[in-house]
Amino acid sequence: MYDDRAVKRKKKIIEISILSLVVLYILLFIVDYVRYKNSTPPLITLNKKTVEFSDGEVKEYYGLGWVYREYRRKAIGKIELKSFLSKMARPQAVGNFPVTKKDYEVPDNPERLDELKGIIYYYNGNDLKTYKCLNTANDCFKATSGSDDYNIRTLENNTEVEEPKFALFNKRYAFIDDSYKQEDKANKNQYERTIYLLDLQKDEIIGEYKDIKYSLINKDGLAEGYLGRYIVKGDNHKWGIIEITNDGVEVLVDYIYDSINFNEATKEYIVLKDEKWFLLNDKTKEESEKFGEIIVDAYFSNSKKFIKTITIDKKGLDTFKYYKIFNSDGSSVINTNNLVLAFIEDAYAISVDTNNVFRVIRVLDNKSIFEIKLAHTNYIGTNDSLPAFKVDIYSNGEINVLVSPSTDISSYCTRYSYDFNKDVVKTDNNRRCR
Repeated sequence: MYDDRAVKRKKKIIEISILSLVVLYILLFIVDYVRYKNSTPPLITLNKKTVEFSDGEVKEYYGLGWVYREYRRKAIGKIELKSFLSKMARPQAVGNFPVTKKDYEVPDNPERLDELKGIIYYYNGNDLKTYKCLNTANDCFKATSGSDDYNIRTLENNTEVEEPKFALFNKRYAFIDDSYKQEDKANKNQYERTIYLLDLQKDEIIGEYKDIKYSLINKDGLAEGYLGRYIVKGDNHKWGIIEITNDGVEVLVDYIYDSINFNEATKEYIVLKDEKWFLLNDKTKEESEKFGEIIVDAYFSNSKKFIKTITIDKKGLDTFKYYKIFNSDGSSVINTNNLVLAFIEDAYAISVDTNNVFRVIRVLDNKSIFEIKLAHTNYIGTNDSLPAFKVDIYSNGEINVLVSPSTDISSYCTRYSYDFNKDVVKTDNNRRCR
C-alpha cells in the first residue's frame, strides 16, 4: 500500500513538472511573439547569425523551437517568426538598381490620376512620363513622407497625419514607393519600404532607399527636400541626406543617424545619434550642444539660436509632456521642469507651466516681462470659445497679451502691454475679448 502511494505521488510530481514546463514554454512563445510584433528578437537566443547576399543581408535569431528573421535585402524586406525547421527565403538577388519596364501599354487616364492599373503618371503640360510597378502588379505609388520612432512633427499632438506625396524635383526626378508585397500582419514597425529615385528624363532608377522624409511643403501641398537635399534611410536602417543635381545623386550626410528632421526656421537638421540630440547643418557640422531630451524645435531670435526639448512621461493610460527652452550652448532660458507649453516668438520666450502660470521672458537678457495666473486651460480656442490668452507682437518690439476670465466669448478680457523701447508694462481691464 505504501509503495502504491509513493508511486502515485511520484507520478503526480512528474505530471505537474511536465505541465509546468509546457505552460512555461507557451508563455515564452507568447513573449517572443509579442517581441516579434514589435520587431524585437527572441528573449532567449540560442544562436545568432548573419547571411550575406549581394543585395543585402538576413539576420537569424534561433530561439527555443523557432527562428526570428530580419530580411534586409533589396529583393525582400520583411520580418518573420517561424519554426526553426523552416528554410530562409532566397529570392534572386537584385543588382545595383533595378531596370525600369519598357514597351508596356499605358491606359488612358482622362482624369489625370496619379496612379492607375499599376502605372504612375507624371504630367508636365502635355508631356507625359510614366512608370510601371516592378515589385508588385499594381501597388506602387508616388512616394509619401515616412517617419521613425521620433517623428517630431506629430510628437506634440499625438495624432497621425496623412503624409504628403513628393513633388517632382526639377521636373525630372521622382521618388516612387514600389515596396515588395508583405504579409498583412506586418505592423508599421515591421513594414519595409522600397523607395526608388527615378530619373524620368533617362527612364532610369538612380537610387534606392528604405524610407524618405520631407523637409518642406510647397504651395501645392506636396513634399519637397531643401535645396535638392532629401532625408533618406539607407540599407543599414540609418538615416542620411542625399543631394540631387543634374549630374545625378550623391550622399551628402552619411547614413549614421537614428533620426533626422529638417527645421525650417534655422535651415538645419535635428538629428539623433548615440542617444543624443543636436542640430546639424548639411555639411555634417554640429551646430549646437548635445541633449539627452528630444529636440522638437529650434528658433532664431536677435541673431541667437534657441532649442526646444520635450520630455514624455507616461503614467498608466495618461501621457504628460513637458518642455524646456535652451540656448544653443545648452544653457537654460526658462529654468523650470514643468512647462506644458513653450515657444519662442520674435524677441520673447512664452510659456505656461503646470500651475497654469503664463510667462513671457525677453530673450535678449532673460528679463521677465509678464507672469500671469491664467483662469482656464483652453490654450487654443475656437469660434465658440475663448483661448486662455492671445499674444500679439509688433515690429517695434511691443507685445500685447489678452487674458480671458473664461471661455465665454462674451467675456471681458484684461490686456497687458509691454513697450520694449520704454521698458514699461501697462494693464487695461474690461476690454472686449472679441
